[in-house]
Amino acid sequence: MSRQESYVKPDVLKYRPVDEYAPKYKFTRVAMSNVGTNIVTIQSGATQEVQFTMPANTVFNLHESILPYELQIPNTGIVDETNVTFEDTFEIGEGVYFGTAAGSVDLCNLNEANKYLKIRSKMTTPIKDVLTNDALGCLKACNVLEVNNLQATPYAAAAGNIYNVIPAANTYHSSVNYIEPQYLYKGAAEGNPLPALNARRSAVSRYRHFKLGNIKDTIFAMNKDLYFGANEMVIRFKIPSHNKIGFKTDDPADLEGNCSPIATDVKINEFFLWLAVETNEELIKQLVSKYNSGSLKMQIPFTTAFKKSTTGAGTVSVPLTFNRTNGKKIKRILHTVWHPNEQLNHAYDCDNWNGRKVISYRTHLDSNPIQNTDISCRLPVPGRIGHEDWFYNKKYSKDSAILNGAVYQHNWHHVDQFYEDNESTNVPDENLDVGLPMTLGNQLLNRTWQITLEATGDLSHITYATFLRDIAITPDGVFLDANGPLTSVTANTSVHVRA
Repeated sequence: MSRQESYVKPDVLKYRPVDEYAPKYKFTRVAMSNVGTNIVTIQSGATQEVQFTMPANTVFNLHESILPYELQIPNTGIVDETNVTFEDTFEIGEGVYFGTAAGSVDLCNLNEANKYLKIRSKMTTPIKDVLTNDALGCLKACNVLEVNNLQATPYAAAAGNIYNVIPAANTYHSSVNYIEPQYLYKGAAEGNPLPALNARRSAVSRYRHFKLGNIKDTIFAMNKDLYFGANEMVIRFKIPSHNKIGFKTDDPADLEGNCSPIATDVKINEFFLWLAVETNEELIKQLVSKYNSGSLKMQIPFTTAFKKSTTGAGTVSVPLTFNRTNGKKIKRILHTVWHPNEQLNHAYDCDNWNGRKVISYRTHLDSNPIQNTDISCRLPVPGRIGHEDWFYNKKYSKDSAILNGAVYQHNWHHVDQFYEDNESTNVPDENLDVGLPMTLGNQLLNRTWQITLEATGDLSHITYATFLRDIAITPDGVFLDANGPLTSVTANTSVHVRA
């Protein structure tokens, strides 16, 4: 190669103008289409669904869209009680759906989304963003000493490490000063020292600007302009009962034996969708042209949740089977464990400090072990190195809010990813055709995955599997690749296919 061929011209000598069609968004406020006001009332023990209908013939970007709201919890009415809210997840999103209004084509259908985001957002959010976030973003640094950053449930037992043993009160706190995510907001009792008792009962308002792009590994996380023409598309959120949104306590320093349901209804105020609508006319023209010609096709990530309960201590297994209807490839499996109560202070209890819930485990794919030996969740002691769970999983949380092994065990999970990340590529993650194929030639495959673990007691298991799907968007409908490539889809095709 000649010297001239390998020459790289510096920017200071580049004078030729280059056309770039950059996106430019305008936020359009979209009201709920199934509720007559901008207020939603959340009751104890009851879930409800809200819906936002996308404006027709509009180019928009879900990733850049915002869901602002005020979470309002009334005065407890009792002088020595305070309201407590969860600060590290999308607390009002128990289920998230995006697809056709009739439900025939779901481009996102994620149950247990609030639990998923409690863990996955920490894994994927750079720590520099956590440090600059405030409470509006649903994931912020605690900005206090770790002894004052309380969790909703204790992580170390006073006698042993079995998770259902009542621990000492001072084991509720987190592990890293100032920069570990904040887990709880304690109403008028926020701060240290606590205020006088008669100041604790005041109402609590938490304000959010939740970015839809934070719903990771879904079509919401794709930073892409979308156009559906006259196809009626909707976003639906399943809002949980207020027992999963907060609780009240008469002792913010000892939550295990002193919490109870919020006494009155909780309200979501000023609840609108700020939809990021494209205004660049050239980009709009190109996208609409693709749509009209039937050539608007893309690959999307699709994450779905599988839930199972196990009872008792000892060896338990959670087996799952996947097939081509789930997607063309499986990218990743994220397994999580939760306290079986799943409400009040236990609503988001996934802590596994020193094997509090899971002592050890191992996973299998198609009956073949993925790890050579069982993975220990115990902390190191003389004669046992332990903490192998962090060794296997820390690469999936690089430079993120999962700061170290201690924070990982407070937000415990296991990942089996069926490809290696390539940090040198500039290709958007959703454009990478990676993962484990669900076909072999023309043969459709069934894939079996299983985790076998040593549990310390009753557990609720939620496994989140992320697949790749191909979709086509045409004037005649939205189509999924349920059984094969979308080679036959044209602008005149009229049969919807649901995966």
